[in-house]
Amino acid sequence: MSIAVMTKVWKYSQQKQSALLILLALADFANDDGWCWPSIDTLSNKARCSRRTVQETLRRLEKNGEIEVHLNQGRSGTNLYQVTIDVGDAETAPPISTIKRNTKNRKKGMQNSDANLRPNHQEPLIKPSLKDSRSNDRGKSKKKRDPLLDHPAIIEYRDVTRLHVLISWRKQVAETVGEDPEEVKRWRAVVHDWIGRGWNKQNVKGMLEVFCNPDIKPEHAYRKVGA
Repeated sequence: MSIAVMTKVWKYSQQKQSALLILLALADFANDDGWCWPSIDTLSNKARCSRRTVQETLRRLEKNGEIEVHLNQGRSGTNLYQVTIDVGDAETAPPISTIKRNTKNRKKGMQNSDANLRPNHQEPLIKPSLKDSRSNDRGKSKKKRDPLLDHPAIIEYRDVTRLHVLISWRKQVAETVGEDPEEVKRWRAVVHDWIGRGWNKQNVKGMLEVFCNPDIKPEHAYRKVGA
């Protein structure tokens, strides 16, 4: 997720309701350049709306210039999107509410005495407590995002299961599956088949066992790892 892209959507997008949710869902998957490739099902699930609504909204967002769509250019054949909100002069222009407030203050200042125009430099009556200061320090240290979450095998697992690969298994999944498109596609098929049988979605060990031994039956891998 890119904080910069998410902030740009919140601040400058003209969308509302489901369209805004879908645009925010794209921003949630995007890198700092706005690129992402979630499937229609993933966007539908994240924005809590139908596939048809997602498809119609994506066309409207592209027409409005808030995204670009590159058909079938994403990983595993999904569409490739780029959030391209054009902020124009909005980056430098103050919000309308600020202009109105400043104008109102100037008019009011003309009616007041010079004494009322002097800035107030009094110290705050209530000083922040040590506890509040520590809370602010904790808020500044944000947890760094795991780069393995952007590995294609991890993304495919998340797309199919709607879950993240457990931290303890991410490195092994990335190293075992690799980034070859055909291997990633085969990995997705293994994960899809596994959960389609009603087996534990988080049993990554069993899925890797099937992936590494394509000649054995999934039932044997299931019994071997004790899913």
